Amino acid sequence: MKTIITVILLGAISLGLHAQNFTLKGHFTDIADDTLLIEYVRREPDKRVVSERIPVDSNGFFNYSCDIKWAYNAELTVKSNGYKSHIFLVPGESAEIEGPCAYWKINGTAFYQRMDSINQMLHPFYKEFDAAKSEYDKGMADGLDKAVLDSIKKAANMDINKRMWKVTHQYITEHPNDEISAAILLSQDYTDILPAIRMLSPKVRNGRFRNYIDIIDNMFSRLDKEIKAKKSEN
Repeated sequence: MKTIITVILLGAISLGLHAQNFTLKGHFTDIADDTLLIEYVRREPDKRVVSERIPVDSNGFFNYSCDIKWAYNAELTVKSNGYKSHIFLVPGESAEIEGPCAYWKINGTAFYQRMDSINQMLHPFYKEFDAAKSEYDKGMADGLDKAVLDSIKKAANMDINKRMWKVTHQYITEHPNDEISAAILLSQDYTDILPAIRMLSPKVRNGRFRNYIDIIDNMFSRLDKEIKAKKSEN
């Protein structure tokens, strides 16, 4: 009887370990005693929105783990200030984030170390977006013409996007066998997204990001057909 119980307990422990194939550890340096909302659309076995409220302790630390089959792009929202950021949850990987909630650095397994390198390349662009928004908000507070401010902000954002898109597209072109290329597919001009998907190696295209890539492929394939159909009507 003792042997049977031992086997059952070992089986339960084994299942428990298997059940958590992704872990996220975090340390926010600018918030404490807070709540972090983690949300993503899960597609196995059925499509559903996963929404988890994770406590952030008095020193800014938090932990999260889950069992997933595919890589998911999760949105992180800090309850106290509403700040939103994103991170890919990737099966078989462990991530560690640290820093202010607006510009944290990411570490962990090799995938996340490479992801942090890309994030550091893109952070200057994100800061430019924030600066453009601050200028817009200041202009609105000062009572300046909204139409003029909208035009200035739109032009600034387009300039920033074009420069950022060039950086991400170059990375994908040079790294078709890296899953990071799948993770940054949407960080480029929409006209480059489908060609970029076709560039990905079979290993990446059919790997842990397959579900995510399929969604993007279907979405932009439909968009491409609609655009071509409208052009043929004119």
